[in-house]
Amino acid sequence: MTSIYGQAAVSAESPEGEETIYLVRRVPARAAEWQAVSCTKPDGTEYRVSESPAGVWSCSCPAATVGQHRGGRWRKVGEQAVCKHVRAVLDWLLE
Repeated sequence: MTSIYGQAAVSAESPEGEETIYLVRRVPARAAEWQAVSCTKPDGTEYRVSESPAGVWSCSCPAATVGQHRGGRWRKVGEQAVCKHVRAVLDWLLE
């Protein structure tokens, strides 16, 4: 696992091939969430990645909320297409 100043970190690659490191931490789940993780960019922008009890992943990033990731590069989790933040969090959780 990668860490920065003792906090877990993940790498997410944009469709253009740019790599961004996000600090990640588990956060309390809200209603209708099974688990949730906060992803924070170096500029302080924070996205919430969460899984529903039904196993559906979501992210608060613009690409996921609009449903269109730049370049259309989505990764499938089961039958669900997910953004780069969900991909990175899943990789982190599965380490």
